[in-house]
Amino acid sequence: MPVSKQLAEVQKLAAAEAAGDANAHGELLKAIRALQLAVETPVETTSRLNFQIMQNISIRVAIERRFLHVIAARNGGPVTASQIAGECGENLLLIVRVMRVLTAIGLCDEVENETYAANEKTHFKILPGSIAAEKHHFDLDFGMGGRLVEYMRGPGIQQFADEPDAITLFKFAHGTDVIFGLLEKNPEQKQAFDDYMAARRVGNLPQWFEIYPAAEKFANAHRDPSSSLMVDVGGGPGQELIRFKEKYPDTPGRLILQDLPLTLQRIEKLPDGIEAMEYDFFTPQPVKGARAYFLRDVLHNWSDAKSAQILSRVVEAMDPEYSTLLIDDYVLPDTGADLRAAEMDILMWLHTAGLERTVSQWKALFGKVGLELVQIWHSPRGRTVAGLFLLAQAAPAPLRRDVSASVLRNLDLYAQYSAAAYCDENLNSTGTKLSCGGGNCPLVEAASTKSLDEFNESSSYGSPAGFLAADDTNKLVVLSFRGSSDLANWIANLNFGLEDASNLCSGCEVHSGFWKAWSEIADEMSAKVDSALSSHPDYTLVMTGHSYGAALSALAATVFRNAGRTVELYNYGQPRLGNLELAQYITDQNKGGNYRVTHTDDIVPKLPPKLLGYHHASPEYWITSADEATVTTGDVTEITGIDSTKGNDGTSETSTDAHRWYFVHISGCTTS
Repeated sequence: MPVSKQLAEVQKLAAAEAAGDANAHGELLKAIRALQLAVETPVETTSRLNFQIMQNISIRVAIERRFLHVIAARNGGPVTASQIAGECGENLLLIVRVMRVLTAIGLCDEVENETYAANEKTHFKILPGSIAAEKHHFDLDFGMGGRLVEYMRGPGIQQFADEPDAITLFKFAHGTDVIFGLLEKNPEQKQAFDDYMAARRVGNLPQWFEIYPAAEKFANAHRDPSSSLMVDVGGGPGQELIRFKEKYPDTPGRLILQDLPLTLQRIEKLPDGIEAMEYDFFTPQPVKGARAYFLRDVLHNWSDAKSAQILSRVVEAMDPEYSTLLIDDYVLPDTGADLRAAEMDILMWLHTAGLERTVSQWKALFGKVGLELVQIWHSPRGRTVAGLFLLAQAAPAPLRRDVSASVLRNLDLYAQYSAAAYCDENLNSTGTKLSCGGGNCPLVEAASTKSLDEFNESSSYGSPAGFLAADDTNKLVVLSFRGSSDLANWIANLNFGLEDASNLCSGCEVHSGFWKAWSEIADEMSAKVDSALSSHPDYTLVMTGHSYGAALSALAATVFRNAGRTVELYNYGQPRLGNLELAQYITDQNKGGNYRVTHTDDIVPKLPPKLLGYHHASPEYWITSADEATVTTGDVTEITGIDSTKGNDGTSETSTDAHRWYFVHISGCTTS
C-alpha cells in the first residue's frame, strides 16, 4: 500500500479513536506500525531491529539504579543528570548515556541539556507491576538469548518438555525444564512474576465478568452459601476473584482461590468471602460440582499433553448438568496475527514450553478431554497491549454417538481375533490356519490366515499368551493376547500397585503386574512383529485382546508406537492400566486408532478402582445390547473423554457375564 494511503488510514483511525470508538486504538497502533514499515527502507528496518536490544539494556539499568524513580518524584519538574547521580550514587556519564536512549524512546522527556522531566510513561514504568515485568523478561530472556546459538548447535530446538529427556532452551540456560522450577528456587524472581501477573490488564480494559455475562450465567447457581460458585484454578494472588466480589458482593456461594503454597503464602489477607486453598492442578480437583471453574493465563503455559492433564482434573470434578469451565486466555488467528500476540506465543515457548493457540487448536484440545467449546467472548481490542484476548466457555461435550457400519465390522472382527487367542489350537501350532473349536470366530476362520508365532508363558505376574498371525484376506498382521475370565479376582488378590513407567512416557505409572507380564515377552515379540511387517510391508498392524490380554495389548501398542510403528488397537473388557498421565498419553499418541470396547456393566473395566489412582484412556466404545444379542450400530456408542462416566463406568451394577460376551462368547474356547 502506498505511503499516502497508509497515512490516510492512520488519520481515519485517529479520528475514530478521538470520537470514542473503543475498538479503534488497537487498529490505530497496527496502522502506525504499517506506516513505519512502509516509510522505512530495508536497511532502516534491519538496523532498528538489530539495535533494539540497546533499548532493553538501557531500561534495565535505569530501573535497577532507580534513575526513573528520581525523575518521577519531581512530579514533572526538571531533574539534572547531576541530581540523579547524587541521589542514586551512580556515575554521571553513565546516567547521561542511558538517558539519551530513554528520552529517544519516549520513557521521559529531555527538557534541556542533561535535564529531564517525567511524563505519563515514566510514571507507568515505575509502577510495581511494570518493574516486575521488566525484571521478569530481561533477567530470564537475555539469559536464554545469550545461549540460543549454542543450544541450536547442541541439543537442538525442542519446543515442549513432555519427555523426561527433553532439553528446552530454558533448561539449557537456567537449569530447570520451564520457568516454574526456577521460580520455586528463586523467591525474588517468584515475587516479580506474581507482581507482574497481578498487574496485567490494568487501566480501562474490561474485566472478565464484564466480557462474559457472569451475572446472567450465574443467576441459576445454587443459593446455598456452602455450595461452590467459582473456583479460580491457579489464580495467583486472587485479583480476579477480588474484583468479581467487589462487583457482586451479595452473590451467594463459595469463591475459592487455588494455587501452590508459595504463592498463597505471599497473600497478606483475602477479603471476606474468598477462601484460599493449596492445590496443584495436576492432582485431583478437591472441589466437586462448582458452578464455574476458571483458568486465566494457565493453559498457555503448557503443551497440549500437559494442558489435557490439567483439564482432565477439572472434568473429573465437574457436574455435567451444572458446571462450566471458563478459560480467560489468548487466541491467535490462523493468518495475520498481531505482533504482540505472536511474540506472546514465542514467549510461552521460551518460558514454559507452552503455546498460544488458535481457535481450532483450542477445539482440538477440548476434544481430547471430552469438552466442547460453547462460545467465545472477545474483549474490545481497546488499549490492550497483549493482542486479542478470548474468554471461552467450555462444557462437557455431547460425548455419545453411534458408530458406523465399518467400525462395527472391525469391532466384531477383532473381538473374534481376541476370542481365537483363548483356543489352545492357536497357541501350539505355529504355521497353521487359525481356528476356534468353540465356533466363536467365524470371521477369522473365513479369512486366509497363518499363525506366524505363538507364545504361552507362565510367571508370578500372570500368563501372557497369544499369537502373531498374518491375515491375507484383510491384509493384517495381528498380535492377539489371551485373556483370563477370572481377571477380577486376579487384580483384587495381587496388590502390585503402580510403578514408575517414565521410560514409557513422562510422569507415567503403570500397574506393576501388567507391566512385568508384558516385559517378560517384550523383546521377543518386538523382534517377531518387526520380522512379520518386513515380510508384509503393506499390511496393517493390529493389536487386540480381551480382559488381561487387553491390558497387555494396550501396553504393547504403546511401546510399538513409541518406536515409530502405527498400531490399530482393539481391546475388549480392558481393566485400567495406570495413572492419568498414562491414560492421557495413550489417548494422544495418534499413531493408529484406539478402540477400547466395554459391555454394559462389565466389572473388569471398573478395576482397579479410580481411588487407587487408575484411569482409562479415551475413547470408549460401549456396547449396550444384552448378553447373547446380535450387536447393531445403534448398540455401540462412542464416548470421548478421559474417565467418562457416560458409559460402563456410569453403570451402578457389576456383571461377570457381561465380561464374557463381546459380539461372541469371547472366552468360549475355555472356562479357565
